[in-house]
This record gives sequence, C-alpha cells and structure tokens, in this order.
Amino acid sequence: MRNRIRFESNRENVSVIRQYSKIRYDKKLNQQIDSTLRRYNNKIDRLARQHSNYMLPQKVTKQDLMEVSWTRRDLQRRLDNLERFNKRGAEQTILTTRGYAVSKYELESMAREKSRLKRKLSKQLKYYETTRPKLFGKETARTFAQMGDSFYLNLQARYQNIDIDFKNLPIDELFQYRELLYNIGKDKDYLAENFKENYLEMLTDVGYHVGYDKEKLEKIKESLRGLDPSKFYDLYMNEKAIKDVANYYYVTTDGKRDPKNFKSNVSDLYDSLIENMDDILKDYL
Repeated sequence: MRNRIRFESNRENVSVIRQYSKIRYDKKLNQQIDSTLRRYNNKIDRLARQHSNYMLPQKVTKQDLMEVSWTRRDLQRRLDNLERFNKRGAEQTILTTRGYAVSKYELESMAREKSRLKRKLSKQLKYYETTRPKLFGKETARTFAQMGDSFYLNLQARYQNIDIDFKNLPIDELFQYRELLYNIGKDKDYLAENFKENYLEMLTDVGYHVGYDKEKLEKIKESLRGLDPSKFYDLYMNEKAIKDVANYYYVTTDGKRDPKNFKSNVSDLYDSLIENMDDILKDYL
C-alpha cells in the first residue's frame, strides 16, 4: 500500500528557486543528486512490484528537492536520508503495534523527523515565551505567549500533534502523520519566498477595498520589497503592525461586511506604517 504525497511543485518557479536558494548546484552536486535519486526511486519501483500491501516511502524528483531545500546543509540532510533507504536491508518489513507492514526505513525516518521537529518547535516555543513583539519598531510590555499570540498557539498545537506514538496509528492515519511531518518540516526560507509575495498582494487588496491612497500604498510596498524574503518573514513574525494587516484582510474581503466601515482604521494603520517605517525596518535591513 502506497500513498504518494503531492509535493507543492511549480515548474515556473525554477528561476525564483535559483534566485533565492543559498545552494550552488555545480556539476559535482548535480551528479550526487542524480545518483541518489535514481537508486532511491528505482528501489521503490522494484519493491512496489514485489510487495503491494505495505507502506513504502514516496518517490522524489530533483525538482521536489530543489523546492524544499534552500541551504546546502538542508539539502545534504535530505540526501543522506534518501541514501539510508538505498542501503541493503532498509526495506525490511516491520509490523506496527496495529499489525500493519511498514518498511524499516519509513518508521526510522518518521522517528528521526519527529525528534528533529520536536527540538525545532521547542526552540521556537521558548523564543515566543521569552520575546516581546514590537509595535512600530518598539517592544511591547508582554511576550508573545502572554498575549496569546495566534502563531504561538499554533506552534503549541503542532508540537502536540506530532508528539504521539505514531506506531499505534491505523494505516490511513499513519499516512496522514507522515504528511504532517513533511509539511511542518519545510525550511523557513522555502515558506518565506511565497509568503512575502502573498503578503504584498494582501496589503494591496486591503488598501484597494477601503480606498486607500494608491501612491501612499505603493510607498509602503516599495519599502518592503527591498527585504530579503527570509528577513521579511522574521519581520512579520515579530512586528505587530505588519501582522495587523492580515486581520483587516479577512474582514474587508470576506464579503460579509462593508470594507468602508474599516477605512479609518486601515488608513491610520497604513499612515503609521509609512511614518514609522525606518524604526520598523532598522533591525532587518
């Protein structure tokens, strides 16, 4: 039994990937990737023909690796993980406590990723429990955790969702758990590139719906465009005024409320962004 997880591939984004990726894909690295993937995918095909009733890893393409690996270290970690499956005996079948046949490699990979993500999430939770967000570049009185920040609460939920004994799961839920680990494990830089562009579109949509001055709106966007995607992601996570735009996006575009009712609030926020932009960006340029 196999379930092919859909990777979020977009062939048109190759130039974007190469522009922002910190990896230099030289001849030697490309040869390593091609060799690893060829042996990995061929082994999956061979085992799938021999065994149709147990859980095998997902096949991976070069494009898949490029789109989720933004540093050489991250790429090498993923290649090392694939090479573990290429070793003799990695396909050995293990029965879960529910009696489902799963490859030894798959269970070990999920256990490794679970441990890695728990360490990563614990570090992030500690950061939000001890760090105070900024408002127009100045620290607020309470930490993210004390404020009940939505992202902090989301991190808590993610930690709880992965901190389970997955070997006890029914096979369909085991597939879902594997996909959960994959999604949570995406590199921050991979998320940041699309995030920045989506934010600028959201900023524009809110301004359009409330009738905000186009020239002033362009001034805000121009200030933010110059930020590296990863830096902008950090800015959004730490600056409450930047994040507040998202709150107005939902209430001005849901079709249930008249956007003009929020014109004064949005205009005040956008004007304040322009007025305080130097302070807002000082730690991110």
